[in-house]
Amino acid sequence: CPAKWAVSYPYFSTASTFGTFNARQIDLFDIPSYESFRGPHAGGVLFVMCDGSIRNVQDNVDATTLDRFAARADGGVVSHE
Repeated sequence: CPAKWAVSYPYFSTASTFGTFNARQIDLFDIPSYESFRGPHAGGVLFVMCDGSIRNVQDNVDATTLDRFAARADGGVVSHE
């Protein structure tokens, strides 16, 4: 099953924390969920961290934690177990 990026073009992809995280059913007019992070893995989405590690972020992730995962150079610290 190929990965499903939120918005994908030949040289980049983008996503947002505004919509439903890892939405399974997306209405054509539900733009925020269409542009949210999602993937084909059951129960979560794989994120590549700045240190090169790959983490499965579960569907029930706290909104504040998800925002920190998605931000860069904000100085926020995320503890992911």
